[in-house]
Amino acid sequence: MGAKESTVELLATAMGLDKTVADVEFEATLASALGDTIAPTVNAKSTASERARQMLTRAVENRSARLILGETLGEGGMGLVRSAKQADLGRDVAVKTLRPEMASSQAIVAMLQEAWVTGTLEHPNIVPVYYVDSDEDGKPLIVLKRIEGTVWSGLIGNPEAVEKRFGATDLFEWNLSVLEKVINAMRYAHKRGVVHRDLKPDNVMVGEFGEVYVVDWGIAVALVDDGETLLPPAADVDRMAGTPAYMAPEMLGHAVDERTDVYLLGALLFHLIADRPPHIGTNMEEIVARIRASMPDFPRNVPEALCAICRKAMAALPEDRYQSTEEFSLALREFRSHRGSLLLSSRAKRTLETLRSKVAAEACSDEVQELLGECRFGFQSSLEGWAQNPEAAKGLREAIELVAALELRRGDPRVAANILRELETPSAYLASQVEEAMAALDADEARRARLEQQLDKGAGKRTRVLVLGLLGTVWLGLDLWGQLTGNVDRYGTHTNMAIGSLLCLALLGVLIYLDRATLMRTVMNRQLGGALVSLLATQVLVSVIAPRMGMSPAQAQVMWMMVWSTVATMVAMTIERRMWPLAVAAGVGFAVGGVWMSFRIYAMMAVTASMIINAAVLWWPEER
Repeated sequence: MGAKESTVELLATAMGLDKTVADVEFEATLASALGDTIAPTVNAKSTASERARQMLTRAVENRSARLILGETLGEGGMGLVRSAKQADLGRDVAVKTLRPEMASSQAIVAMLQEAWVTGTLEHPNIVPVYYVDSDEDGKPLIVLKRIEGTVWSGLIGNPEAVEKRFGATDLFEWNLSVLEKVINAMRYAHKRGVVHRDLKPDNVMVGEFGEVYVVDWGIAVALVDDGETLLPPAADVDRMAGTPAYMAPEMLGHAVDERTDVYLLGALLFHLIADRPPHIGTNMEEIVARIRASMPDFPRNVPEALCAICRKAMAALPEDRYQSTEEFSLALREFRSHRGSLLLSSRAKRTLETLRSKVAAEACSDEVQELLGECRFGFQSSLEGWAQNPEAAKGLREAIELVAALELRRGDPRVAANILRELETPSAYLASQVEEAMAALDADEARRARLEQQLDKGAGKRTRVLVLGLLGTVWLGLDLWGQLTGNVDRYGTHTNMAIGSLLCLALLGVLIYLDRATLMRTVMNRQLGGALVSLLATQVLVSVIAPRMGMSPAQAQVMWMMVWSTVATMVAMTIERRMWPLAVAAGVGFAVGGVWMSFRIYAMMAVTASMIINAAVLWWPEER
């Protein structure tokens, strides 16, 4: 059997139709008005029907009031409602009677049953029934309280009308307050053993002052058949009844109970959320499939807490729903108490969507940080209103982790770590990635710091001045001593020259050892120390080799100045360019000594003095 035939057969059975004409009656009944109520066939010979007729007879025999009928206020499937004046009390009432073409015994019984159930349910949210009368033709007249108002369906999506009539600026909150009153009516009805079966916006009236009434109890059934009820028992239901756009799966032709009304209340909540009934489609098969599946598709940006309430109320299986209207009411009240928090988190979620797109596009850091700040403020404000708000906590975590991961990809784990510290328990994977990147960054920064320390030309400046000054003073002192004592020649022997250089070399070694923490800490200090050691060692080498090459001490001293000039020039070129005055002085001293040999000692003294002055001017004032 195909899908079309299967659906037709199901509905034919549920509606008590002849299968041979099911297609015609099915389309005629449902296709034109999916939002209309499908009323079950009334068994005019049943015990409940007989009790209903007896009630009408007693009401007609004992009536003491007369009605002055007025204009028609509205029409339904079987009956119409007219305004009337109750003559004995002088009050305006509403009178519900059958349409002229609906005068069958079945229709009469159905209307009497509705009058009975409405009359016995005395509740602020159920229209009071004053009494039952009959017209000249014996058709029932049900006298009701007249409601000056509008059906809920005319207000449910009309914020302007609601604000104008009731001063409510939050349409959704106002609709929730109406739904709460409908739930209250159902709680009372269920305690009295009655299931409505046809809850929808068209069956809810909103009065002039905001009073709410559940109307149209024409297909209501009794939970318990105690022998007194005028309603058909819920356990005997085997025909489809209700409004397809809101219908619960069991309403396709199975027994119902109070959980059926819970489903219908959930369907009303869905209408408030989505601004449409839950079961709509392009053909009957699709609508029936939606009824049986009962998997509502919620719009985006609806708080998950509200979706969860609606989803549970509209579960396909009754045992998976809220088991009573009390449970449903408590869940909805809890949501309303936290709605302010949920609204804040809902707005923050929209900002979070923008943040996701910006992070995916790797937008500039300032733009991303600004969006993170907006998300953080929204979600944190939401959590201040309701600390257990799951959406806010989830959204805040996602926003923080999104930006932290982006900063990590951009190579800035320190910023990522600072952002991630806002979470008590961040993602273990992301936290480990940030930790690894931080460790690598710390190691890199440590290497960089060591390198910067090694290359710091300012470290040990005064020590350099003191070392060069002390060495220069000793060397200058030796030259002066030779000049003053007249022992230039004796001092100028190769042996004395070698000994003097070795003494200076030893002094340099002692100074370096005593202040090795400073002098050996940086590359420049080590290079300068190496240059001095090389210079003095070369002097010793020249003093040793010169006699073997037939060079006099004077010529060897000129060679020293050549070494000085070479070393000073290399230092100025590679270590400290501001040592160029010493390089120039050494070059001039070498030239003077080479041309005028007798002036070599004075040239050497001038070069030594230049070294002391260059070092003092270069390093001492800055440190001091």
